[in-house]
Order: sequence, then C-alpha cells, then structure tokens
Amino acid sequence: MADKTVLVTGARGQIGRYVAQQFARTPGWRAIGLSRSAPEFGVDFEHLSVDLLDPKDCQEKIGAISGITHLVHAAFQPRANDADAVAVNVAMLANFVEAAEAASEGIEHVTLMTGARAYGSHLGAFKTPSEETDPTHFPPNFYF
Repeated sequence: MADKTVLVTGARGQIGRYVAQQFARTPGWRAIGLSRSAPEFGVDFEHLSVDLLDPKDCQEKIGAISGITHLVHAAFQPRANDADAVAVNVAMLANFVEAAEAASEGIEHVTLMTGARAYGSHLGAFKTPSEETDPTHFPPNFYF
C-alpha cells in the first residue's frame, strides 16, 4: 500500500506524464495523473479525466480520491494574450488545489511547474541561462 498519494495535472503533456510515471515507479507512492482526456499510449500511473476549468468537475472527481498528500501542477493552456492566459491558468490551478485541499486530511507539498516564460522568454531576448534567483518579468504572469 502507498504511503503517499500525488496528483499530477497535465498528465498528457511531456512534463506531467514523466513526473507521474516517476512517482508511480517509486515504492510507497500512488500516482494519479489528471488531464481532460486519457493518454493515447501506455502509462504506469492511474489516470483521472477531469476538466480543471470546471470547479464542479474538480470537486466531484478529485473529491473522491482519498489520502492525497502531494500536488504537482504541470497543466498549461495557451491563449492569444497574456491577460487571457493568466485568467485561464490561474483558474485551473485554483480549482485543482481547492478540490484537493477539500478532499485531503493534509496536503504536505505543492509543486508548481514553470518554464522560461516566467523570465520573459515569450517577450524577446532574455538572460540565459536563467537561474532561480533571476527576477521574473513584469505581470501579468500566469505562473503566479
């Protein structure tokens, strides 16, 4: 039996799928990958189809999972402009975390996967390599 349960969003994407598979292969972990539709190929983790933009769907489906201890958010939906991207991606993160918190007796850790856009890669030239201590670009920024 697993000691820890991790929910990983973006399970159809490269990062989310890899993270969920690594947890699933680690003794003591139950890994559940979340995405709107099931992966089109074999995976080592459980999968749950859920629409992170639908709070009710999140509450119903994530709420049925017991023993949630860890969250990894690797989902992302692009939009035509930054304001729309911020609104959509913040909503997905909030719906995910709120549903998991309501279902859990205590979340131990939350990981938010980000990328080079936090440093402004989509705005033009930026310092490379980027480092964690580098400043992020001026808002809006859908990562936080």
